[in-house]
Amino acid sequence: MPTASQAPQTTDAEAWLSKIYEIAWQQYSHEDNLGQIRNSVFMAANAALVTVLAAVSPLLAALTPITLSGHKVYIGLAILGTLAVLAGILSIGITSHWRSATEAGRAYVSLRHATARAVEEHVNLPFITLAQTEHQWKLFSMSSTPGDFIPFPALPAMADVKVKKRPNVSGWESILGTARIISAIGYIMCASGSLLLIAVFLLAEFGK
Repeated sequence: MPTASQAPQTTDAEAWLSKIYEIAWQQYSHEDNLGQIRNSVFMAANAALVTVLAAVSPLLAALTPITLSGHKVYIGLAILGTLAVLAGILSIGITSHWRSATEAGRAYVSLRHATARAVEEHVNLPFITLAQTEHQWKLFSMSSTPGDFIPFPALPAMADVKVKKRPNVSGWESILGTARIISAIGYIMCASGSLLLIAVFLLAEFGK
């Protein structure tokens, strides 16, 4: 039987675990919100690069060629090619940071989720748990078991509550996939700009 000196320690420990659990879920949600904000910022930055390049392309392409040392130089196309290369490099850099931030955010969320599960396991909570129920849903989604996931089978009144399986590609993977696609577009912009600069050089060197 616990003594009088042990009772306050038990109470303090329970209060501490409760606080850890609360903070873990707060930070879990906070990181998810931060991830959405970051995605918006990175998407907007890349969209701005493409928009600016698309806006100036017709103007630059329409510039009259100039003559330098007897060579006809399409100065507008040269500037456009240079801008395309610069925009591509910036896009690749932005998406690189985007992927790093997404990976860090996913790891941070996983850590907080693990903390919440550890608290649930430590205090031996019954079947109504947040982190453990989510974990069981993820395991069910990765299994070949047919049908929907029943989160609380021990509660007869909740037997009609079912959750669809999580798609094979998670939200985090979708974000990373999007970042890879945009990064590939950045490489295409670099390649296109380089080819355009080469074409300008060849036209100036061999054009009439």
